[in-house]
Amino acid sequence: MGVVLAHTMRQVSPARPRLRIRRSGAAAGRPLKPRAQSCLDKCPWADDFDDCASRLGWSGLSKRAPTRQIPCLSKRNIARARPRRPDEERSTMAFNLTVNGESRIADVDGDTPLLWVLRDTLGLVGTKYGCGAALCGACTVHLDGVPVRACVTPISGVGEQKVTTIEGVGKTTVGAKVQAAWKAVDTPQCGYCQAGQIMSATALLATTPKPTDEEIDAAMNGNLCRCATYIRIKKAIKVAAGLEKA
Repeated sequence: MGVVLAHTMRQVSPARPRLRIRRSGAAAGRPLKPRAQSCLDKCPWADDFDDCASRLGWSGLSKRAPTRQIPCLSKRNIARARPRRPDEERSTMAFNLTVNGESRIADVDGDTPLLWVLRDTLGLVGTKYGCGAALCGACTVHLDGVPVRACVTPISGVGEQKVTTIEGVGKTTVGAKVQAAWKAVDTPQCGYCQAGQIMSATALLATTPKPTDEEIDAAMNGNLCRCATYIRIKKAIKVAAGLEKA
């Protein structure tokens, strides 16, 4: 099975060429190509190819699975990465978190983005990876009720703030209304961005129960929908606020 390792080497226009390196199962014992090895040497996340593959979820691919292009964890992290010294070792520490009302412990590097702690360490995969640069809103979660982009929020910056994800937002009164409205309006199309949309909408209605069109637009401005369901998203927010009927 061929696997494509695609790392975006610059934090600029996504239209620029990406580094694509094919590595098949038959070549598993061979050294990586120089550019791929250089990428790994600079990567602040992966120690070797197997670690990289594991972090990106390749371990679950079957031999019959089609070749796929999988983006790196974060364009921003690759851009700011530096080579590690030969004698430099990774250091992790245990972070005590309150996630969806439960106490959780994550033993990770302090600069690990909250997104990957939620998905890879705690198994809460409802929060999605979209861009890695806080540009699309797919990874939106709440810290003490405030919407943040988990892909650029380091775990060391969470502190004692309470984390709420899409798995737990329905336990709140406002979150339950928003989710019900989303279903009533049949808002999602592909659904990939909708967790982030719901999190942003819930944060809006928690502080502004009867928002105007301008307030809705401002609050949802950072959440992109590639299926362009913006009209249904706005309608669902109004339904949740009691301003319209489904």
